[in-house]
Amino acid sequence: MKVFVILCCAFAVALGASNTLWNDTDLDTLRNALLKDYDTHVRPSNSKTTTDLWVGMTVLHMEIIEATSTLETHAWLKMNWTDVKMKWEPAKFNGIDNMRLSADDVWQPDLTVYNSAEDKIVDHYAKTNKIAYPSGAVLWVPTSKFKTYCSLNLKMWPFDQQKCEIKLGSWTYDANQLKLRLSDDPVELKHYYKNQEWVIVDSSVEHHQTKYDCCVEPYEDITFYFTLSRRSPMYKAIAVVPTIAIVFMVLIAFWLPPDAGEKLILNGFACVLVCVLLIYFSQLLPVMSETSPLIVSFYSQTLYLLSASLIISAFVINISRKKGHKALPSFIKTIFLDNFVETVFACKSKAAEKAEHTVEDGNAGENATKDWIRFAVVIDRIAFVVYVIIFICMGFFHFV
Repeated sequence: MKVFVILCCAFAVALGASNTLWNDTDLDTLRNALLKDYDTHVRPSNSKTTTDLWVGMTVLHMEIIEATSTLETHAWLKMNWTDVKMKWEPAKFNGIDNMRLSADDVWQPDLTVYNSAEDKIVDHYAKTNKIAYPSGAVLWVPTSKFKTYCSLNLKMWPFDQQKCEIKLGSWTYDANQLKLRLSDDPVELKHYYKNQEWVIVDSSVEHHQTKYDCCVEPYEDITFYFTLSRRSPMYKAIAVVPTIAIVFMVLIAFWLPPDAGEKLILNGFACVLVCVLLIYFSQLLPVMSETSPLIVSFYSQTLYLLSASLIISAFVINISRKKGHKALPSFIKTIFLDNFVETVFACKSKAAEKAEHTVEDGNAGENATKDWIRFAVVIDRIAFVVYVIIFICMGFFHFV
């Protein structure tokens, strides 16, 4: 029993000693003095006094998501304001000239992204500490992630530039209560992590004051504008270079002998290649109701031209290989063979010269075959010239 009493006394002495080991620091004293009875839900100014909020942004990373027409931004949002409840005299607190506070300790402005594309209401800012100063100034630089709507124009894809915006404003405080101001350097890019696809080529900031239908008081917002240019070396290899190969395949087909079946193979392969690329584009790009990329339009029009080229090739092969032709109609012969047309377009091609040397005079059927072969050559050459002109016009319209 005596042992138990002795142990209880020792424990009580130790407990009392532990309570006297800790003394409040100067920061504890200052914190208790400032935050006693502090209401974080009340704006720290008199009702007739406006709180000035200085805003700036340090951009860390940006990414445009075409599928959802959104801009994803990682940044540090710099906010400064004066909290009259947080003033103190450093001399009374051992010279303390700043103090760290948790995010929920003091009032903070309800700065909201007006054009947010988040699926649900989220807190845009991380719960980082605030820094308070004796003058009542409060500095808060939370890491932030914004997902905002961006109206995309992919007409010039993959050489496009997109202009997107981030619109920030108070959700409940009007301009008479919370005055938004731009910091000295409102947009900083020195900490920007380079994107593999997008480059920021321009940035600007504008301050607006708007009256909404819901309220009589004006509300302010600060809108950050960013112009991003796509870096397109890979897209050049995927989308642009194949156009050169396809154009050459189409044009080469017109220079093959008129009876060569390779014409159909070449044009057919070009058709398959165009279809594959169009399917690839449909998976890569969103469906745009207003404008479609010019490169997609180019491939679509090329597919029509290839279809026409297949028809021309099939017709040329048919009239070149068929034996026992009737004589070429006189008006066709007059227009295409007996004047400068054949000289200009066919240039007495090897196929026509071969026909002339292999066909004996006096045989009406074989002479007719010779005329049809010469006519086929002229059709090929005329089609070649027409397609060259069409491709030049299309290239100028789509890529220049």
